[in-house]
Amino acid sequence: MRYVIILLLALIITQKRLAAQGTPGVYFEKELDWNGIKEKAGTENRFIFLDCYKAATSRLRDKLIFGRQQAGDLVNAHFIAARVQVDTTQFDDAAVKGRYSIANSIRNDHHINTFPAFLFFDPSGRLVHAGAGAMSEEAFLLLATEAMDTSRQYYRFLSKFNKGIRQYDVMPRMIQIAGALDDRQTAAAITREYVNGYVYHLPEKEQLTKERIQLMGNNINSASDNGFSLFRRYADKVDLLMNTKSYANDRTDNIIAREMIDPQLYKEGEVITTNPDWQRIHAGIQDKFDKATADRVVLSEKINWFQARDEWPAFIKHSLDKVEKYGYDTTGLGKSLVNNMLYDIVFKRGEDKADLLRAAALIKELLAGEPEKATWLDTYANLLYKAGNVKEAVAVEEKAVALMPDEPDIREALEKMEKKEPTWPVAITALNQHTLQTPWSKDVTPAAVWAEYPRPQMVRSEWTNLNGMWDYAITDSAARSFKKPDGKILVPFPLESTLSGVKKLLLPDQKLWYSRNIALSQKKTGKRYHLHFGAVDCDAMVMLNGKTIGSHRGGYQQFSFDITDALQKGDNRLVVAVLDPTDKGNSPKGKQTLNPQGIMYTPSSGIWQTVWMEELPAIAVNHLKLTPDIDKEALQVIVDAPAGTEVILTASSAGTIVSTAKGAAGTAILLPVKEARLWSPADPFLYDLRVQLLQDGKPVDEVQSYFGMRKIEIKKDGTGQERIFLNGQYTFNLGVLDQGFWPDGLYTAPTDKALKWDIATIKDMGFNTIRKHIKIEPARWYYWCDKLGMLVWQDMPYAANLSDEAKARFEKENEENIQQLYNYPSIVCWVLFNEGWFRYDQQRLTTWMKKMDPSRLVNGHSGENYDRNAPPDLSKKWINSDMTDIHDYPGPNIAPPLAGKARVLGEWGGVRVPTPGHQWNTAKNWGYAESEAAQFADKYKFLVKHLKLFETEGLSAAIYTQPFDVEIEENGLITYDRKVCKIPVEQIRDINNLILRAPADTAAGSKTSRAE
Repeated sequence: MRYVIILLLALIITQKRLAAQGTPGVYFEKELDWNGIKEKAGTENRFIFLDCYKAATSRLRDKLIFGRQQAGDLVNAHFIAARVQVDTTQFDDAAVKGRYSIANSIRNDHHINTFPAFLFFDPSGRLVHAGAGAMSEEAFLLLATEAMDTSRQYYRFLSKFNKGIRQYDVMPRMIQIAGALDDRQTAAAITREYVNGYVYHLPEKEQLTKERIQLMGNNINSASDNGFSLFRRYADKVDLLMNTKSYANDRTDNIIAREMIDPQLYKEGEVITTNPDWQRIHAGIQDKFDKATADRVVLSEKINWFQARDEWPAFIKHSLDKVEKYGYDTTGLGKSLVNNMLYDIVFKRGEDKADLLRAAALIKELLAGEPEKATWLDTYANLLYKAGNVKEAVAVEEKAVALMPDEPDIREALEKMEKKEPTWPVAITALNQHTLQTPWSKDVTPAAVWAEYPRPQMVRSEWTNLNGMWDYAITDSAARSFKKPDGKILVPFPLESTLSGVKKLLLPDQKLWYSRNIALSQKKTGKRYHLHFGAVDCDAMVMLNGKTIGSHRGGYQQFSFDITDALQKGDNRLVVAVLDPTDKGNSPKGKQTLNPQGIMYTPSSGIWQTVWMEELPAIAVNHLKLTPDIDKEALQVIVDAPAGTEVILTASSAGTIVSTAKGAAGTAILLPVKEARLWSPADPFLYDLRVQLLQDGKPVDEVQSYFGMRKIEIKKDGTGQERIFLNGQYTFNLGVLDQGFWPDGLYTAPTDKALKWDIATIKDMGFNTIRKHIKIEPARWYYWCDKLGMLVWQDMPYAANLSDEAKARFEKENEENIQQLYNYPSIVCWVLFNEGWFRYDQQRLTTWMKKMDPSRLVNGHSGENYDRNAPPDLSKKWINSDMTDIHDYPGPNIAPPLAGKARVLGEWGGVRVPTPGHQWNTAKNWGYAESEAAQFADKYKFLVKHLKLFETEGLSAAIYTQPFDVEIEENGLITYDRKVCKIPVEQIRDINNLILRAPADTAAGSKTSRAE
């Protein structure tokens, strides 16, 4: 009886409580002035998802959800609890169901469920931003101070999950809240992001006003200990000058140079630093501002000029000039950055003793009157040490160690000083510490290394594989020969790789020599012998039997020589000499550097693709150019062969002849392919192609090839959105950023099976696209993309610098790259520039690329939003490109719409999941965001759901960074050694199908092919 009474009392209390609550707003009126907030906020067109942990019961929360109609037209302003999983099946409205599905995903994310957060949706269900852009300032302040413990929680949420949305209107209010809560650390952090955001991410029209600069200055100065102040003297002339002189001087100078000087000095598409007429630039700035500003801007632009050209002595000198003159007008953060600048530029790069001592004097001045800091002392000691003042350096470094005894880098520097070893980067001094191996390492043997025919699109039967053990030697770069080998090297693995058996670094002042014997039992009459190299990094000279037979410049292109005249019966001594300055030269280097760190990796010097010899008839096919045309139901074929010869083409499928055609060599021949079976990721069908060469009606040569029939284009879907269409169907390009590095082979995969495994696994994970990032792969990589069905966006390795020679080599190699890769149906897009890295003449080069290959898309500038010197006019940022492309980490985000261009997300993701036991370097690893292994699947699913919202708005492609870890960049879906998939492959595929298995609602009058 007692229990019955207690139960009845509980029911009565509950009923009274619910009756008192009435509509959803009543409960919150006890906590907040909801009516006042509603009146001020104007949230009729926003859905607010607020963590209301104080809500009493789940039944109350259900009432809040279902009471949306009682709330008038505040349908999109419901409060629900973040820790309550909502049953979305109860909603008939798809948009409402979508909103709550996203809410559930957010609730499940381990980073969010520990603090309140604001999330806004528009009526279509898109997550607009986490913030208060739709609210008045007063309403936001009220909600924030009542509902949040500190503004730091809000900032952390914005930083981790909302960088891609960039609602910078919210940030001044956040700074105000931080100031009101005396949270100075957060105020400083938000301010830095705010400055970066306005300088790099917002459209030019959304500039700060003078009033906002003043407001920001007042709040920042009152809320931060880090020395932020306004550069007020220019606030009435330049909107974007909210910075400290030390923190953002370069950005400020760039804005002045681009926007305030005579337009004649800032030519369209060029940075002002490309104009050497410093006096004229100085006069232009002085006329707009004053002499002091002109001095500072020109000095900064000179620094950029010399840095862009790798002219380090001048770069260091001008950097020291700038620190000496302008480096000490702020405190705190400013001095820390000056210290970093002197360490990274002068200490690491400097060689001149006077420069080193000058920098040391500047650091000593920096230390005067300040509490001793270990990092500053460390810089001072290292500068002294490199300049030769060993005793004084050791004494200073001992002080640094005493201040930070647990800092390994400082302790290591002291130990090296005591041993009189270099503390500065000496290229790579520890290659041997890296021991990661892939599962295919064990299959590599000198007797059968890369034994597959290396050129699948032009196959002949008579060839000799020259991979295997060669002699090698390293000499001074000026040497014309070598006396004796240093040892053996396994070709085709780069010198620095484990699989080469050498694992040594080639320095810019060294030359790498290869030597081997070619035994020829019989030199056949009427045959020509060609020596082929898949690729040699970087500049190669080839000699046979003491005769120079040719040379080649460029690290990514295949090249060949006719060696018939130098070849003899019996033994033949083949010698290859290689120069590879890596990042010190003028040839595109990809992501190789002599000092690997961050997103730059270990070099791959020397021969890194297959070497082979081939027997050809005297009159032979040199090259094929294959262009599918599904509209004309034909394949256009141009056969490069001696003039006067004829060609017979035969297309077949599974041994059955499909069609034949005949024509003259060197002319465009149309090979009919009626009712073609089209190539796509869903059905990667390839036709076989036989090419016979005839002279005077008699066959003289024959090669085997293949082709795929497909068409790629940009056109509008049924909703008017510009989309990527494959074979007339909208095909979302869901891809990964594949950099093509291996822990055991570096640029060279251990085996052909390993190369295939990479592509097959990426496809198994549910991706249909690979962006091959700043590297040209061996022919067999593209063959497997063709065979397995993988769309490829092919990057051009970027220019080494902006010198005339570097530009010339960049353009020459681009042409060779396109010619070399033209026939692969998997390649659907060329990517010209990446993030403004040595970008120049974008319109001219994009136009040239389209003219050279009109059959593919051209992405003129991937990640344009990361380019500091991008043109301010939105229409010129992707000039003549087929797409607008931004990068956002972790993202996702969507590029702006421009007529005739698809909107793509060229890079996003980058979530690091530490995987002990499978790391290149156990001490230093990084990613753009982080997740524990147990939460990674949920986090990835959350990101993909967000991506889906952008896809419905017009996003046509998204490239996730990245499929595999690369050295210390530990943000792959799979570990660098290919042994651990951080989310099971099947689970990744199911998540990716949220994008690819979408309803057919956007195709232009045809069935969508997103299921591909």
